[in-house]
Parts: sequence; structure tokens; C-alpha cells
Amino acid sequence: MKNKEMKQLEAAMLEALRTGSVSVPYLLLSNYSQLSLSETEVMLLVHLMAFLEKEGKEFPTIEEIQSRMSAAPEAVIQTLQKLLKGGWMSIDETTDPDSGIRYEKYNLEGMRAKLAAHWAAGMAASAGRRSRQRQQAATCL
Repeated sequence: MKNKEMKQLEAAMLEALRTGSVSVPYLLLSNYSQLSLSETEVMLLVHLMAFLEKEGKEFPTIEEIQSRMSAAPEAVIQTLQKLLKGGWMSIDETTDPDSGIRYEKYNLEGMRAKLAAHWAAGMAASAGRRSRQRQQAATCL
């Protein structure tokens, strides 16, 4: 590859990186295995966040989701069903106030609630450990 072509590729990549990023909860990335989520489930959640945040799509199609993942369409459907059943997400039905047209959208509040509960449980466990350590230290004196 020639130097000029390499510089053009670099410039194109730089422009692509400037298009932004997607905000993903760190608690999700750092705790998904403790929460019994698979990589496929987490990536599906991340893609749903990206569709909403970067493209304004509240209800991407199975095909749109699958086109960004290495999973087969059937696996995407099964993963969506598992996340829905597990309370990680829901599908809300809404009516557009202007047109009166009904539409559906993915709701990720279940994921946020589960992450918050996991964090709170961890904090409570840490506080309990600290309390026990203080009690043990006090009895040793």
C-alpha cells in the first residue's frame, strides 16, 4: 500500500472515530458474568443502546440487530426472548400524540434496575464485612 493511500485510510478512520461513541454502563461491563449474562446478551443490550443513542431507533428490527452481531437471526430472537423474560428489558407500546399511530420501543429500565440492585447488594455486603472486621478488631483489644 502506498503512503498516500495509507494516509487516506488513516484520515477515513479518524473521521469514523469522530462520529462518537456509545455510553455503556460500566457496571454492566464489569459485572455481567456475575449477573449470569452471556457475551451475546450483553452485546445485544449494547447494540440496543447504540441504536437508540446514535440513530434514534427505539425498535430496530431483528435483521438490523443481527446485521451487527455475529449471531444468527434465531440466536438474536432467543436472546431477546431471554432478556425479556428475565426482566432485563421490556417492550413498551406507545401512541404518537400527533399522528395517533401506535408503535413499540425497547425499554432498558429493567437492565438499569438490575444493575442498581446488584451494586446496592455489593455495597451492603461490603458494609457487613467492614462491620464484622471492626467487631473482630475490637474483641482482640
